[in-house]
Amino acid sequence: MHLDTDVFLWKALPPNVADAPIFAQHPEHYHAIDQWCGPVAIEDGFRRHHLGLPPEWEWARSRWGRRFHEVNCGIAGGTRPDFFRYYANLALDLVLRREHAAVWNELPSKDALNQIIEQFILAACFEYHRFNPASPYRGMYIRYLFSSFDEAFNRQNAARAGFTHLLSDAKRNAFVVDRLERRVREEDPAFYEHCRQLSRHRNMLAVAGV
Repeated sequence: MHLDTDVFLWKALPPNVADAPIFAQHPEHYHAIDQWCGPVAIEDGFRRHHLGLPPEWEWARSRWGRRFHEVNCGIAGGTRPDFFRYYANLALDLVLRREHAAVWNELPSKDALNQIIEQFILAACFEYHRFNPASPYRGMYIRYLFSSFDEAFNRQNAARAGFTHLLSDAKRNAFVVDRLERRVREEDPAFYEHCRQLSRHRNMLAVAGV
């Protein structure tokens, strides 16, 4: 299971989620294809350099029209590590292969494209392989902790699931950080002390210029 560093999971996942071949935070089907951090910028770069994109990418883009899907990976995992290994290698290959370097060097604001590599490719891989009769991953399914973005960030729903995901500037909000610190200290004093020790060690290294 993967948790983003700004995600806190206070309860065990429901069994129907934890036992799924793939699980994730929630689906995202609302991204417009022409948004500035969408897949089009990457596609244009690969086209300029006469390079191909993975079949999963091409298939997804041919089917999803003016919108593209993502799997929100604030939390992600499942019982099929072989699929996750395949997906991760596909994404890494797209970014790290030497002949692709010219494309990435030309793209501004690459940080904004992280979600395409992480979340769009996961959605494309899942949708492509679950229906492909020749795929070893045919017939897989995905379960979500929440059914939508709105459900995930509804206070009552998040409390029932024991789930906290700090979006954007919430990570710097002193009130939010103080509440989280108190809760971790109350629920798991040993882990809280472990975090304090790590933080102290990191600060010492920073002061020493290491």
